[in-house]
Amino acid sequence: MTALQHRLRTASHALTSGRGPSPIHALDARIKIAVTALFLGVTASFPPYAPGDLAPLLFFPCVLGALAGIPGKEILGRALLLSPLVLLLGAAEPFLHRTPVPLAPGIAVAAGWFSLLGLAIKFVLSVSGTLLLVRTTSLDDLCSGLVQLRIPRVLALQLLLLVRYLFLLGDEALRTLRAHGARTGGASPSLALAGPLLGTLLLRTVARGERISRAMVAREFGAGALEGAAAALDRRNLLFLGSWGTFFLLVRLVPLSVFTGSGGTP
Repeated sequence: MTALQHRLRTASHALTSGRGPSPIHALDARIKIAVTALFLGVTASFPPYAPGDLAPLLFFPCVLGALAGIPGKEILGRALLLSPLVLLLGAAEPFLHRTPVPLAPGIAVAAGWFSLLGLAIKFVLSVSGTLLLVRTTSLDDLCSGLVQLRIPRVLALQLLLLVRYLFLLGDEALRTLRAHGARTGGASPSLALAGPLLGTLLLRTVARGERISRAMVAREFGAGALEGAAAALDRRNLLFLGSWGTFFLLVRLVPLSVFTGSGGTP
């Protein structure tokens, strides 16, 4: 198996492994969606020049990852994989905001560095929280939970079908790579073959997608999809929502800068 095939299989497994024996997997999807949305909202609400105030929020992905049995290295690795994007967006901050912020007697740095650091921490926290939601909630439960939380059903269906067809594209890519490897003794595709292989991949994916679509229509998919009576929330789910909601509220209303005296602005 080539490195590309291994990455495709790993990505497919990561997005489909939403079921498990852990207490986090067993929680109601609506509760996990609500807590994650609250976590993302609180993370985004912090001022840009107080990255230290975000430190307590690291407790959330660490605890959830430990309870769900998901290695922190895996979540952090996937978050850092996308970090160059946010670093590229915030690279100009140190040059745009040059107000000096004292760190120690005789030592000061530009406020833009604090803004860039806060942006990077917010990004890592947001990606980690979202990945934990996806890894601990199956796609069907996630989309059903969105509908039950009054998210427009058409948007939830679009999300469901988008992810399903991404899997379809990945599966066809694996089959194409295996077929090419079987005919070339396991050699990787050359750059000259990239165009024909991508064209074949597109045609195969569209053809298979059309067959799946016809099968879904024949089974009346869309009529009542993602609908159903919402289950009553038990004490465990309510305790999970209330405890994390209280924690997020305290972290936001009583930031660490209140105790350290550093303030939230340069």
